[in-house]
Amino acid sequence: MEDDLCEKCKAKKTDKQTLEQLEQKLSAIIREARDADAKAEDIEDAVYDLKAVNPNRPPDIDTRTPTELLAVIAPKGREADVALDHLQQLVSK
Repeated sequence: MEDDLCEKCKAKKTDKQTLEQLEQKLSAIIREARDADAKAEDIEDAVYDLKAVNPNRPPDIDTRTPTELLAVIAPKGREADVALDHLQQLVSK
């Protein structure tokens, strides 16, 4: 009977050791998965600008004066007001 108890104690120790080893392996696998997921997100979030750019092309500079810009903006504002009034009429019907 004492032999049976010793066998059970040894089995429990072995089970505890095995369990600890498995937990360590699991932790390592989880860590690797998190690292891989982070790398995948970095790749996915990266912005790739593949347009062709000519470094010798002179930059486009807007040389309009503030008065000229206002002359362009004002009619567009009136167009937007007309469109908003039209939408308001449609919604109120």
